[in-house]
Formats: sequence, C-alpha cells, structure tokens
Amino acid sequence: WDLTPSRAVTSSDFARGIKRQCNPVAGGVYASYFTEVIAGLAEFCAGFSALTAKATANQISAYMETHVVAGLATPNDRTLVVTLKAPAADFLNMMALTAASAVPVESMAYLPGSPAFRANFVSDGPYKVGVPLNGATMTLVRNPAWLATSDPIRKAYVDQVDIALGRTEASAEAEIAAGLADFTTDLPTPVATVAAHPGDPLIDSVTDGATTYLLLNAASPVLSKSAVRQALNLATDKAAVVRVTGGPSVAQPVNTILTPQILGYRPSSRYVTPADAGDPAAAVALLGQAGFPKGLALRLAYADSGANPLIAQAVRDSWRAAGISVTLVPLDAPGLQALVSNRSRRAPTWDVVLTRWPPSWYGDAARTFFAMLLRTGAPANNGRYSNPAVDALIKLALAEPDANRAADIWSRADAAAMADPPWVPLFTGRTSFSRSPRVQGWAWNGLGYPDYTRVWLRAS
Repeated sequence: WDLTPSRAVTSSDFARGIKRQCNPVAGGVYASYFTEVIAGLAEFCAGFSALTAKATANQISAYMETHVVAGLATPNDRTLVVTLKAPAADFLNMMALTAASAVPVESMAYLPGSPAFRANFVSDGPYKVGVPLNGATMTLVRNPAWLATSDPIRKAYVDQVDIALGRTEASAEAEIAAGLADFTTDLPTPVATVAAHPGDPLIDSVTDGATTYLLLNAASPVLSKSAVRQALNLATDKAAVVRVTGGPSVAQPVNTILTPQILGYRPSSRYVTPADAGDPAAAVALLGQAGFPKGLALRLAYADSGANPLIAQAVRDSWRAAGISVTLVPLDAPGLQALVSNRSRRAPTWDVVLTRWPPSWYGDAARTFFAMLLRTGAPANNGRYSNPAVDALIKLALAEPDANRAADIWSRADAAAMADPPWVPLFTGRTSFSRSPRVQGWAWNGLGYPDYTRVWLRAS
C-alpha cells in the first residue's frame, strides 16, 4: 500500500473490501452477487443497513471491525478463506471484479465516496493519485510502494496519466484526432466513425457481449399485459435499428435475453421476422387480442447522445406501422437513470426506455443478466418485471455446479422470459476505441476496456 510507511496488502484487506460493498452510504452495485453466495454476508449487510445513509465514517468502521461474516476467514496475512452457501460456478469471476478489491484499514477513516476519501485514496497498484479529482481532471503518478516483481500483469511503462472527465464520445474522438489526447477508457469511438474507417489500425474493436434493448415498464397498466409486450417485439424493425447504428459490421440483431458470448445463449426463432424488418400485421393482431384494436400511445425515453436519437427514431417509425404512437423523450444520462430508478420525484411516468446492459464478465455470466435485471425485486430490475417461472429457473441455474447443465437451464430461462418479454432486444455488437498514433502496446483488460497500465508512447 502507498502508506507511510508502506505495508503489504493482506488477506484482511480483501475481506474488508468484500464487507464494505454493502455499506449504507455508498454501497457497491455488485453487492448482491456476493451476498447471494458468501455464507453470512447477507446477514452482515442486513445489520449494516440499520446505520442508514447518514452513517459516519467512524460508525461504518466500527460496524465492520466488530461484526464478522461467517463465510470470510483470514487464518494468516496471505490466505483468505471464503465459504459459500452452495456451489457457485462463476464465483472466481466475481472475485476478479474491481468490487472485490482490497481496502486498507487506513481508508476507513474517511466516508466511502466522499471528497475526503478521494483526496486520501490509498493505492496498491502501479499508479497512485497525484492530483486528486478537481472538476474535470485528475492525474495519476507512479506509486513508489508498488513492486513490479509482485505484479506480472501490469507493466506501468508511462510515468504519468492525465485523465480528463466530462467528455462525450464525439468530443473525445475529436481530441484524439487533434493530438490532444491519446485514448479513452470508457468512451467508445462513435459508430459512425467506425463505419466510415473500416480496417483503421488506430481503431480497435472487441465483441462486447452487451445487449442494447428497449426496457418495458411492466408496472404500467398497458405494458403489464404480456401480449402488448410481445406485440412490441414483433413490431420492431431491427434491421433499421442496425442500419442507423452503423450497420452489420458493428451490430447484429438479437431476439433473446442473453447474447452469443454468454453461457446459455441459444438462437431463438421467436420474434424473428423477414429480414429482421418487423411484422406490423402480427403486432396489430396481438394488440387487438390485448384490448387495443385501435393501437396505443407510448413514451420512449433515451439518452440524448451517440446513436441513441437515431435508434429511438427508427423504433418510433417502425411502431407507427403497427398503430403505436410514440412520443420521444430525450434526456441526459443522469436524468434517464433517475427516471427509471424512481430517484426523481418529478420524473414523468415512463413506458419504454432505450438502454444497454454489458455483462460484468464474459462466458459464465448469465447471472449478470438474470439475477441483476429480471429476478423479482432484483437491484437493477427497473422494469418491475416478475415471472415466477423465470425466478424458479434462475434459482435452479445458480445452484447448478456443472457448466453444461447450467447452460441448459439458462437457455430455458431465456425462452421463458421471452415468452413473457421484459424488454425488446435490439442488437449486440462491438465496442471500439480509438487511439493516437504514438500509443504502443495496446491491450484490452478483462472487462473489455483499454488497459493504460500496459501501454507505452512512441516519441513524436
């Protein structure tokens, strides 16, 4: 750790990192992954929540240091023993998430996520915070406590990393093209740029396993009817959506919950239409059966950035052919998140939201779709979807230690969900990132983003 004096990272630091995920002030989005599988963690977190969001740093630290988790043991400084409630084939993937990172006891003096915490951030990696976040900039410098001999993955060739925040995809691309930036870590290259420069050696793409979809509010009187949600799936011209997204080189239509990169994916003929152009006549018939023979009116909210406006317009135009009137509601990203999560009391009632969900890891990652998005009461189940048959299959799949048998169960869960669809799957595709000509050693990390700890710069 970058402390004075420096000290080694210990197993207790890793146990603390897992326990801190469910702190009531700034809890981690992935906490439910861990509470579901680690013995005693759910009970620990339930007690933690009693502190409320007004808890102080001292209260949080005291609770964590005086309450044990039955499934976490540290027999020595180099050994963490984790006891699971039941077999979990994807547990090692969870432990590779940044959410499971070690947390030094020294950091517990500050409230998680607070300005004081960020100003006193302690690093165990090759870089540390040199200049804390100040508006829209932050600087990382070498961590003198880091030993290259202890870290065979990260090379740390560059001496300093200057980070600029608050950019859009378009503005970041413009800065790279002008030589003012080298690359981005979380802003993909605009799809129009990718489509216009096929084979460009300075644009790297990765199949991301994410799904872009239309989230349907199952709690609304209209969309609570399964036949209406089925009709929306049939009415959607996915070929038009792919075209405005950049074409088949960057997006492929999907009709399932899971994407091809995820264990349990099986192609489905449900909602497949000629040339993926939608079937408005079939949609009209379903709407009539649901009690809407004259069509209906819906609000479609979306983040007003990237290709989202064009996708929303393509959906609106295709639904019009099925008698569905769509009012487009462009929002900034925070406004959209507040809308679907009900954190904004003034947010208008919503029907449909254009959104995207990437897996938390690849391969055996169906948990990150079903348990997070579709299980009744799940933390990110913003569509308020509830299907007992799907819930039962999720439970069965999570308890199955054999990967092949689990894949079959996930496939059945996918089919059951799409028979009573929670959303309209649109496409999966590739995420691309641009870089300047001087960047060498380009590599992807395990989460589908460029890894700045492994690049070096060619002299201009």
